[in-house]
Amino acid sequence: MGSSPHERSPPMNTPDPRSPDPRPANPVSLFSLDSMITNPLARGVLKTVGKPLAKVLALDALSSNFNRLPSGVHGLDYLRAVKDAFGFSCQVEREDLDRIPATGPVVVVANHPYGGMEGILLADMLCTLRPDVRIMANHLLGRVEQLRDLFILVDPFGTRASLARNIAPLRESVSWLRSGGVLGVFPAGEVAHFTVRERRVAEPRWSPSVVRLIRSSGATVVPVHFSGANGALFHLAGLVHPRLRTALLAREFVNKASTAVRARVGQPVPAARLEELTDQQAADFLRLRTEVLGRAEPARRATVRRFPLRGITRQEALIAPVSPALMAAEVAALPEERLLAQAGTMHVYEARAREIPL
Repeated sequence: MGSSPHERSPPMNTPDPRSPDPRPANPVSLFSLDSMITNPLARGVLKTVGKPLAKVLALDALSSNFNRLPSGVHGLDYLRAVKDAFGFSCQVEREDLDRIPATGPVVVVANHPYGGMEGILLADMLCTLRPDVRIMANHLLGRVEQLRDLFILVDPFGTRASLARNIAPLRESVSWLRSGGVLGVFPAGEVAHFTVRERRVAEPRWSPSVVRLIRSSGATVVPVHFSGANGALFHLAGLVHPRLRTALLAREFVNKASTAVRARVGQPVPAARLEELTDQQAADFLRLRTEVLGRAEPARRATVRRFPLRGITRQEALIAPVSPALMAAEVAALPEERLLAQAGTMHVYEARAREIPL
């Protein structure tokens, strides 16, 4: 989080540096195509199609909204100005927020449904609880200087250059956690999108690098799930080429104006809980813990299917009834971290066979 100026009274007749400048910042095209493309041939083409393309991709609209924000504010104040300007809001229960430890190193892992809005909402949520918050974010967000104090910038594109570029921010992340801070991470590294293979909107497999951060710092892990998804055009474009999907992220950000998102916070997972798992197994486990939070949906109406009688095998007899009191005692004896999710009176537990012998 951006640090506040030292608390002292300003000299007489001198503007207070703590007060936001009501004037907008000088118009700068933060997200212009011209600033993103360096290839000479491509820049030549941009002279012809650049303006209409920037309008279609909503880059002009995005820059215009950012340029209307007050200058002179940084860090959390600027982030909340962005949140308010776009009308983003997050609905989360107080009971959920109480699951985030008030002290000590914490890694908050979250799903990545939108590609921008959830990063703002996660930072805002965590900063209402603790002052020591950083969010691991795409290095392209470094264009917004006012937010750099809140972010640890990484390159998520998986190239050889990315590996070298990420060494310093990963070291910074470990140092931040060892100092007792909170780090918000989107381990997918890529926005959820429609995949033909799974026939649904899903994230890529979570990166095991987040688990290495957890092991190196001994941090507690807290899963957070944000509801919703990007629009159909975003997913259709991705089926043509992933770059087209990426190009539409600015458009999706602008289109999400005045959107209210529901967030669920899961039970904390101690670092020791991951010791018996490989890095990738632990990443898969944390992803499952996060996805479970978003599955509290109304039950679908059952459908009746007709099966042929031929070939039906004889089923084994059911076990004898088990005492509900004994089953309740088993569940009550489970460690607290075995509770995956809770919705009203419904609870979802994960346990080893030896912990629930009945």
